[in-house]
Amino acid sequence: KSSEQLFKTIRGYGLICFNGAVIYENSRIIWCRSISYSDACNVLVSLDRFMPEKRWAISCFEKTYVNYSNSQYRRVYANTELPNDNPLKITVRNVNVTEYKNIKEIFQEKLHTNLLKNGNMLITHLEAQKKNALSFVLNKNHISPQNVVAFGNDINDIGFMVQAHYSIAVNNADEEVKSKARYICLSNDSDGVAY
Repeated sequence: KSSEQLFKTIRGYGLICFNGAVIYENSRIIWCRSISYSDACNVLVSLDRFMPEKRWAISCFEKTYVNYSNSQYRRVYANTELPNDNPLKITVRNVNVTEYKNIKEIFQEKLHTNLLKNGNMLITHLEAQKKNALSFVLNKNHISPQNVVAFGNDINDIGFMVQAHYSIAVNNADEEVKSKARYICLSNDSDGVAY
């Protein structure tokens, strides 16, 4: 099929976005796991306390809010300026393992965290994971994992890759991701998914 036909087919079953926080089906939201406003504010207070120099971005449905100057996104200076706008994902840049573990320990009962190989930390609702979103789509549409192809490159992809019969890691993926994949394709820099 052409990529346009494929995209239309996928949209009919469920398009997973924001690291599993949202699923669209034919442009309609059928699954949403957003971070509560109070949890988002508490994360920002913790970031300000433990990592004040770090850049972060809060992705919502319509806007992204950041703590640095950027012409594309709206800058907010503190949690008190954050609009109550259904935060879906918080990304913190250049986080080391110790900083990640501190934030994870604080929020492990309420939020899901991942430290990606590029040093970005992702924070989402506890249930907003790609594996949970994929399970929802499979159950809703009565699809067997034998009929699923999943591509991944980083640690947050492992959960849904192991559900799919055809799990494929790009060649420049995290080593743990590659170890869980059934197949390895070219790197994403070489259009491995399209290959």
